Amino acid sequence: MSGERRLRWPRWKPATIRGQLTFQYTVLFSVILLIAAGLLFGILHFIIYWNIDNELQDEANRVKQYVQIEHHKPVLAFNAGAADQNNSLNTIFRIAQISDAQGELIKQSPVLTVLGFSLRPSQLKRILAERATFYTWGAPRAEEIRFANAVIYGPQGHPYLLQIGTRLKPINDALDTFLWVLLMLLPVTIAFSAAGGWVMAARTLKPVADMTHAAQSITATNLGRRLPTRGRGDELDELAATFNAMFSRLEESFQRMREFSANVSHELRTPLQAMQGETELALVSQSSMAEYRRVLESNLEEIDRLNRMIRNLLVLAQADAGEYQPRMESMDLNELVRDLVEQMQVVASARELQLRTYTAAPVPVRADGLRLRQMMLNLIDNALKYTPAGGWVEVRVERRNSAAQVQVRDSGIGISAEDLPHIFERFYRADKSRTRDGRADGCGLGLPIVKWVAEIHGGSVEVCSVPGEGSSFLVRLPLAGAA
Repeated sequence: MSGERRLRWPRWKPATIRGQLTFQYTVLFSVILLIAAGLLFGILHFIIYWNIDNELQDEANRVKQYVQIEHHKPVLAFNAGAADQNNSLNTIFRIAQISDAQGELIKQSPVLTVLGFSLRPSQLKRILAERATFYTWGAPRAEEIRFANAVIYGPQGHPYLLQIGTRLKPINDALDTFLWVLLMLLPVTIAFSAAGGWVMAARTLKPVADMTHAAQSITATNLGRRLPTRGRGDELDELAATFNAMFSRLEESFQRMREFSANVSHELRTPLQAMQGETELALVSQSSMAEYRRVLESNLEEIDRLNRMIRNLLVLAQADAGEYQPRMESMDLNELVRDLVEQMQVVASARELQLRTYTAAPVPVRADGLRLRQMMLNLIDNALKYTPAGGWVEVRVERRNSAAQVQVRDSGIGISAEDLPHIFERFYRADKSRTRDGRADGCGLGLPIVKWVAEIHGGSVEVCSVPGEGSSFLVRLPLAGAA
């Protein structure tokens, strides 16, 4: 009922894992021990009684050989002069009796007479009707007698019941003693098992304690340290390997953060120092208006470069944090590339370069238009930047199976084999001697943004280059509707 308060038993639970393992092991061992002790006692009880019943049945069958019906009554007929028969039958018949179907005793051993053993007619009829092989008599457990029943038939088919018995007191005493020994040994065994479980839990958890101490000693200044492994390939080694892999990723992330901070500081400090130097020089000198204008124009170029770098940093920060959600829309990749190439023709003409585009049938894609334009502008601007005057840059768009491909090729200075694996790393720039005019105009963020844009669209970017002959960047994007 809703108005009743339910009692909830408190659940006790050890505070430490070592205590929990010991408690669980002790409980499990105790349950198994109790079940085993019960089974052992039950099996022993069954075996003892099974042997007693077999012996009583053999004795009853032996007595039946000497029973004869005389004057409508069974009598024992044996050679009294034969000592073996006489001793055997007297031994067997120490606890025995013969009665007829009406319950009248024909022969009964003195022990049963003293004990007052008799069967009621109803009991006798049930034994004869059910042909019960065995019967236990006696109210006090110490006075119990176990009988083996055998039916003897007279000439007219009258049944007589032969019962051969044995006293159960010695057996019951032995079973009781065994049970008490078990009950006394159980608490001692459980106590020893708890102590053993405590020691085993400590040994099992020692590698965990070692890993805990090792992990506590690892800080941001020594991420190169690793947790110890035992070389067994078990769960603890797997846990240590997992933590070590995590520490490796953290070390790599911290290293990238340090490099990132250093690169950002350098990239920001250099133009700011240049702007400060030129501005201070213009202020202390009696310069003409033309010189002031030149200084302002130079500062404006540096400010524009800083703005571009900060915008790129914000884009990459959003990418790293997973906060950027592309706004996908359907568009024709050919049309977008033609517009961008047309815009960059002015830059190409100023640098005395040929900028060509090759487009064919429409190439439909679903993409973030803003980021896709940024990617293509970075690739085209990068090709123009590193191509000497008189060279060419071409942009080719085509469909290949279920992908859209954009290839940006140039006849520029190319990329050395040493620089090629690193060009998509942030703030990485080739040596200034490899640039078109010896100046490093960029800040090393254009190509990382190209790779990021391609990946958020489910595509990829590849590059191949031969120094002195040019470079080729190949971007693959899924077509609209393609898996």
